Order: sequence, then structure tokens, then C-alpha cells
Amino acid sequence: MKISKLNIGDTKIVAASFLAGGLVISVFAYVRQLVLYGAEQVPVTTPLPPFLLGGLAVAGVVYFHLKNKRLLADRLIEKEQTIIQLERAVEERTADLRANEERLRTQYAAVPIPTYTWQRDGDDFRLIDFNEAAKLHTQGAVDKFMGSSLNEMYADRPDIIAEVNKCFSEQVGLQSVRSYSFENIGDRQLDIRYAFAAPDLVIAHTEDVTERRRDEAAIAESERRYRHLYNETPVMMHSIDLEGTLIDANDYWIETLGYERSEVIGNSLKNVLTEDSWKYAIDVNLPKFAKYGFCRDVPYQMKKKNGEIIDLLLSAVAEKDSAGNFYRSIAVMVDITEENRAKEQSRSAQDMLYNAIESIDEGIMLYDADDRFVLCNSQTRKHLPDTSKYLVPGTKFEDIVRSIYANDQVELHDGLGLEEGVRRAMEFHVNPQGPRYRTERDGSWILINEYQTSSGGTLIVRTDLTDLKTREEELERAKEVAEAASQAKSEFLSSMSHELKTPMNAILGYGQLLGGAGNRDLSDHHIQNYAGEIIKGGRHLLSLIDQILDLSKIESGDLDLSIEKIDPAGAISECVSIIGGHADERRLTVTDQTREASMPMLMTDEARFRQAMLNLLTNAAKYNVRGGAVTITTSPGEDNFQRFSVIDTGSGIAREKQKNLFEPFNRLGREAGAIKGTGIGLTVTKQIVETLGGKIGFESEEGIGSVFWIELPIWKQDPAHAVPDGTGRLN
Repeated sequence: MKISKLNIGDTKIVAASFLAGGLVISVFAYVRQLVLYGAEQVPVTTPLPPFLLGGLAVAGVVYFHLKNKRLLADRLIEKEQTIIQLERAVEERTADLRANEERLRTQYAAVPIPTYTWQRDGDDFRLIDFNEAAKLHTQGAVDKFMGSSLNEMYADRPDIIAEVNKCFSEQVGLQSVRSYSFENIGDRQLDIRYAFAAPDLVIAHTEDVTERRRDEAAIAESERRYRHLYNETPVMMHSIDLEGTLIDANDYWIETLGYERSEVIGNSLKNVLTEDSWKYAIDVNLPKFAKYGFCRDVPYQMKKKNGEIIDLLLSAVAEKDSAGNFYRSIAVMVDITEENRAKEQSRSAQDMLYNAIESIDEGIMLYDADDRFVLCNSQTRKHLPDTSKYLVPGTKFEDIVRSIYANDQVELHDGLGLEEGVRRAMEFHVNPQGPRYRTERDGSWILINEYQTSSGGTLIVRTDLTDLKTREEELERAKEVAEAASQAKSEFLSSMSHELKTPMNAILGYGQLLGGAGNRDLSDHHIQNYAGEIIKGGRHLLSLIDQILDLSKIESGDLDLSIEKIDPAGAISECVSIIGGHADERRLTVTDQTREASMPMLMTDEARFRQAMLNLLTNAAKYNVRGGAVTITTSPGEDNFQRFSVIDTGSGIAREKQKNLFEPFNRLGREAGAIKGTGIGLTVTKQIVETLGGKIGFESEEGIGSVFWIELPIWKQDPAHAVPDGTGRLN
């Protein structure tokens, strides 16, 4: 505390007090001396000491009085200032409390969970507040309970009363799930959380978990059904991780293989697979499965506990966690052991049947009860070479007859047209009355007999009677028919390319060599060589058929697509690797500039993108000059597309032929050239790219080379706007 000094006025008062006090005391002392001793005995200096003492005493009293007065004044001022500061602090604190109260009330009202506040009232509690969520949840029914007693409101619910009292008395949080019936919304399941708030409040948060409980019950029931189905399904099912460890297996799996669960669960699948199957699983199937997330009809062999080997077809899908990472598979296995044995027995019986009919000089054709082709011998194919593509199981009899007439293999007499010839042939087939003679365009005289089988099918025997004619007539007619057949064949092959005939002739030729092996000795080398040529020709035909099927699927709208976010770099790298062998043979330089480029992710089907790029790269390598170059580049296209270009240094395409480039089976005059091809690769590529919502084009200059490019949609944050609808249009 600061003590104030005396001011000038106070000093004057002290001085005056000193003089007045000294004067009064000295006068009093002098008068007293005079009275006691007389004037003669009192010296003149006698008043001086009393004056000094009296003055000091009075001045001291006055000084301390003034000092205390000043000190009291200072203290009063300090107290007034302190009171003012306290009043200001109280005002500020009151404002803060009011603001906090308003914020808390706003927050309380905005809490999305119904909340109720109970205040202690003697031995009871009263509802003093609730938020907007509570009002909405009860559809306003809670309004009429404001201020109500807990014991009155919940007279029939002692459990709730007990929980509120326990929360208050023990000052602890509680949680419980209770059933409660509301006036407006019926019976509900509530998750109630109680919290103590000093000094006398209990706050109850209620969450309506009715739907959640129903969902949980439904999930539990679904899980029970799934587990029941999993264990009771009469097919083998199991789950493994990416290392091939068996996580789970259903009862049928355990029963079929004969193991105890403890013997296999948690152990490697290697223990129950054959060595070859395990190697295939680790090296091929599991890496593909991890990449694509599914597999279908993968052949495996498993070992039963008793050592028996069974054949299986395995199909599986991946299960992923919330982050999208694979952690286990769900696989279904179908036991095809008996089916394979039956197929083998059927194959043996079929081989015996084929051998039997191949030993017959007549042409043999067999149709089932639905009039569909089943089989024929090589003599029939020899008689009907231009109809070979129809002589496959499942082809209707009428389609084969129409093909025979359409290809002028049968001579139509009396000016009959195609349809009339087909009609008469069908009439005879439906109601055969004895044998029928027919003159083939090649000059052959064919005797046709049809026989009904016990299963309702038809056996047709074609006997060649040409030897009954003179050799001269036979040679002459054969020459004319050969010329006509050659012309018809040329017209046919102009649309289908010579690639169809070459592998088919190889298959037939080497097949006949193998079929006639009984008349001469063939070494294993010859047999292996002939079989290899047959397989080679078959693969080429299969490739042609696959492309035709792709084209057919696209045109019919049945092409399966899996549109997803992909990285094009991997697919392009695979395509470059695939054509590497062919490029090396022709000493081509293949440059992939996309490896150094920054490419965006695409929204497309990865397999179809790979197919399109591989077709372009294969053509660039196939039609390039020896020692030429193939370059792959990428650049941004228009409208959020990415362009991929394949540049070659081949002979280029003549301007007048470019308009026909994407026509099916049109090889632009290269049908008879040394370069093999089907003529539908670019057609399929164009259809695939357009179905994916993309674009395709090219620039070519004869003698310099060609640039073929495709553009596909770039993946966006909201990919729904870039997904093709299967017709080439973007949603």
C-alpha cells in the first residue's frame, strides 16, 4: 500500500500547532511558577523549555492525526478502485457465462441425438429440458411432459427410474438398451446413455436403434443361413489366403476328402493338391486371382486321405476388406472325376465308331432326333468339300442341304431354283421312299439311302456310283465340275480368305494320313509331325472362329465388359512382350515411348483394351518391311480422352483401298499373299473400341507406312459419366 506524503497545507497546520501548543504550555508553566514562587524568583528564561516541549507535543499529535487521516483517505480510494475493478470483472464474467450458456443451449438444441435433462427434486426428478431432436423423435409428444415427475412418467418402468437414481447417487455414466412405447410412433428400441452433471442434474441421451437392431438380427440370420448353406451345399467349398493356406472348408469338402478339420484347417493347400496342381496354383492361378479377383473352371486334382485322386473344376471370387485389399477367397469345386471317366469311355466308344465308319467306302452322315448333324466320315467331307464348315455337331439338316445347293454341289434339273431344290430334298428326307439318285456338279453319281435309327435319328449313306460310268465321261465331267467348283470356291474364299482352306486342308490331309496308317507303318516322328500339323491348323481355325464370335457378340450386343479404372502401362507392356518373338524374327525395332510418358488412368475394360492394342501391334509387325520399325506413342486426345498410336514403316495402304479397310474379311487384295491373316482383326478392333466408348482411326501413305490410333476415356473422380452403355455411347 502506498502512503501519501503531507502536502503544504498539512505542514502549515503542524507548524501552527507547534507554535500554539508551545505558547499555551509555556504560558501555563510561567503562570504556575509565578503563583508558586513569585515574580522575583522566576527567571525570564523559564517559559522556553515548556514552550519547546509543549509545541513538540501538540505538533506531534497534530502530525500523526493528519498522517492517519491521509492514510485512511488513501485506503478508501484503493477500496473504491478495487470495488470498481471487481464490478467490471463481475460484469465481464457474467457476459461470458451468458455467452457460454447461450452456446451450450444452442449446442444442446443442435445435438442430433434426442437428449433429456432431469433435475433432482427431493426424492424425485423432474424433466426440465429436452432438445429439438427429442421433439422430432417423439413427434412432439414430449412437449406435454415438460416439468413432469420421473416417478409419475415412468410409474410402470421401475428399471428406468432405478437407472436415473443410480447415475445420480453414484455419479457415474450408465448405458442400457430398453424397449419403449411412444404415443405417436409405437414400440421402439432405445440405446440410453445417462450422464451425471453436478450438482443436481442427470442428462439422458437416447438413440433409436430399432432399425439397427433389426438389421443386426437380419445380418445374424443371413449369416446363419449362409453358414447353413455353406455347410449343407452338396459341392465342395473352401477359403484360402494368398499364400495358399486353408482358412475354412465346408462339411461336404471335409467328407469328400476324408480328412479331419484339425488336419487341414490352417495348413497349406499343398497338402491336399497333387504336385502339378499345386505348382499351377502357385505359379499361374493365384497371381492371376490376386490381380483380377476371380477365376472360373480351373482344373485341379486333389488327394483324398486314402490316396485317391479326384478331378475338380474350381471357381472362386475374392473377398476384400474395407480398404479394398484381398484377404481371402471363396471357392466352389465341382467333382468331375466320374464325368471325366464317362467322357473317356465315350471318347473310346466314339473312336471305335469313327474307325468303323472311316473303314467304309461310302459317305456316312448321322443326324439326331432333332435333325441336327452328329458326325460323318472323311468320304462325306470328300464328297462335300465346300460344305465342310457346316459339317459340325449341331448344324441343322436343312442348313447343310441349303449349303450344298447354294454352292452348286448338286445339279438342279428341269430349271429348278435353289428354294425348289431345297424343298424337294426336305420332302424326301421327311418321307423317304426308297433310294434316291443325285448328280453332283463334279459329275459324280450318288445313291442316297436314309435309315431311321432306334433313337429317332437318321443315318444317311451316300454311295458313289460314278465308276459305273465310262472313264471318258467321268474325266470330262470331272474337268467341267472342277472348273465350276474352282470359280465358286474363289468367290466364297474372297469373303472368308484363303486362311480357312489352308488349315482345314492340313487337318484333313494329315488326318487321312493318320486314318490310313493301318495300311502302312508310320514312325512316331511322322505321327507326332502329322498331329502337330493338325493342331496347328486347328488353332488357326479356332483363332478365326474366336474373332468371328467376338464380331458376332459385338453386333448382337452380348459382348461382356468389365469397366474399371486401369493403368494402361501394364497392358501395353504385355502386348509388346507378346509380339516380341515375331518382331525378332523379322528384325523389327519395337519402341515403346509410352514407358517414358506420364499416362493417366483409363476407365475401360482392361482385357478388351489389351486385345485392341495387340491387334494393332500384330498388324504393324505383320505388314512391316523386314528390318523396319514399330513405335507406340501416347498423347492427350479431345474431350477427356487419351490417344494411343501404333506407327509402322510398312508398305502403307493405297488411298483407293483405305475406305474398305474395316470391312470384314476384306484384306485389300492380300488374300493370296504370303502374309497370313483373317481379314476381320481390324473389324473386331474397331467394334471393341467403339463399344468401349472410344474412337479409332488411321493415316497411311503408300510406300512410307501407317499410323493406327485409338482413343479411350480417361478415368475421372466421378467415373459414372465416362462408362459406356455397351453400344459405344457414354452415359
